Amino acid sequence: MIRLAAIDMDGTLLSKEHTVSEVNQRAIALAKEKGIKVVLCSGRTIENLLSFTKELNLHGEEDYVVGYNGAGAVKSASGEFIYENCLTGKETKAITRICDELGANYTVHTFRRAFTPRDNAHSRRETELNGVELFIENPEGLSDEEVVTKVLVLDDPEILDGYAPRLYEALGEEFHVVQTMPIYLEIMRKHVNKYVGIMAVAKELGIQREEILAIGDAMNDYEIIKEAGIGVAMGNAEDKVKEAADFVTKDHEEHGVAYALNHFLQLGMNDFK
Repeated sequence: MIRLAAIDMDGTLLSKEHTVSEVNQRAIALAKEKGIKVVLCSGRTIENLLSFTKELNLHGEEDYVVGYNGAGAVKSASGEFIYENCLTGKETKAITRICDELGANYTVHTFRRAFTPRDNAHSRRETELNGVELFIENPEGLSDEEVVTKVLVLDDPEILDGYAPRLYEALGEEFHVVQTMPIYLEIMRKHVNKYVGIMAVAKELGIQREEILAIGDAMNDYEIIKEAGIGVAMGNAEDKVKEAADFVTKDHEEHGVAYALNHFLQLGMNDFK
């Protein structure tokens, strides 16, 4: 029996315009009525996810969000952290020095702010989407004990593809390095992923792995889709994600989240062709 639905945001719940369709909103409301815990589980910032919980009425005392690809999980109502596993400032400086050597654009995210040493359009766009201010600062100013959620490398796809293999080679053994979009490569603590974050929420709620339905589209969804009781890949998901899934739903522009929730939770919706 499914008791918790973990739902990714970009390329999954959100349309290309970064909005939640009326059909997806209704499916989430119907799932809630059936007693299902719906948890937004994304690489986005906690603050950004909390803005969506208000829109979706997912901000009760026992509601949670998982942000930063699993580096942090919080109670939606209070913002209280129940789990975090973040980079230190020392680790971040080691990562960004390698990025600097390769000429990579990147944004450093902490729980409070985002900054980059070189102003660039990709960092500007990403922080704008997350609703956070971007500062132009050098990460060498970080204290060794600073808490950093992730380093996000951003570039045009053909440029990122050129140096990504060297980042994997230099950092892959010590850190979790994953490409989440053609223009994004994210670097976090080793073993940090959405599955670990969602299991911290499940523990709080007394929910077992087999009772979780996970929906996503990109490689940062791979672990949670593979390990959840039911893993659902979007129609627009990467091939490896589809291979790990138990079910492939419709595209994110075709209300694929609602289609999957309706299919597995018997919501009685008739919105699909």
